[in-house]
Amino acid sequence: PFWLTQQFPHPSGIPGSCSSGPVVVRSSAPGMQKQEKPEFFPSGGGRLRDALLGKPLRVSRRPAPEPGSHRIPAVVMWTATLLTAVAMAVINFFSLISIEYAIRNKFELMQNTINNWGVFHGMLVLTVISCLYSVVGVSLVLCLAPNCGGSGIPENKCYLNGSQMPNLFTGRTLFVRIFTSILANAAGFPVGREGPTVTIGANLAYCFSYLLTMPYVRQWVDFATKVPTVIVDEERFAHATRINCAVGGACAMAMLFNTPIGGLLYMF
Repeated sequence: PFWLTQQFPHPSGIPGSCSSGPVVVRSSAPGMQKQEKPEFFPSGGGRLRDALLGKPLRVSRRPAPEPGSHRIPAVVMWTATLLTAVAMAVINFFSLISIEYAIRNKFELMQNTINNWGVFHGMLVLTVISCLYSVVGVSLVLCLAPNCGGSGIPENKCYLNGSQMPNLFTGRTLFVRIFTSILANAAGFPVGREGPTVTIGANLAYCFSYLLTMPYVRQWVDFATKVPTVIVDEERFAHATRINCAVGGACAMAMLFNTPIGGLLYMF
């Protein structure tokens, strides 16, 4: 008896064709070699015919990539991880200093107004400053990045689970999330930094992953004379990027609560 398994490494493979996919042939008949690893070959007809006729299989020396493997060098992945951790520490320090400075100046100005003009004018100054912070934050969201209207946690989970989320992680959204989180906390809204910071970590990791891994997943080819075209292996890029985004969210969790183990649990 024979068991034949055909696998296609890319969704664009044509059903019924085994010219580009690995073929795994396992046999328990006596006198035949048993091959456990898939092999790639340019034309599957000859090897398949030899297997069905009972001839020994020739093992290919070309290693077959594992399904779902991004095959990005480990140095690149570790570099993206370290850059994300260091950058998140800098962003967190900047956010805390900015929030403290904005809140302190707001209440100092209110106290000076109360001492000079009375309680009513002091409360009015406090309200005006809080409204000013709110207007600036809302303007940034509406004019620059409407995707930053919420914490970003649901969108981040959708992306990590394989959904396509266009324009979720860009340099503009990273800038807007950082400053709107500062302005919202300085204005006195009943919001925290946890949700936006986790999304900021994932966004930052996405940007580093794009810069470092894109050279390994794209290739320039010539389909016609003087017509260069770039081909991007989106599956490898998405796999590596989602790993880095999970690490970025874990860095944010560990930084917010001072819990490295909690960050690891979040990543898992």
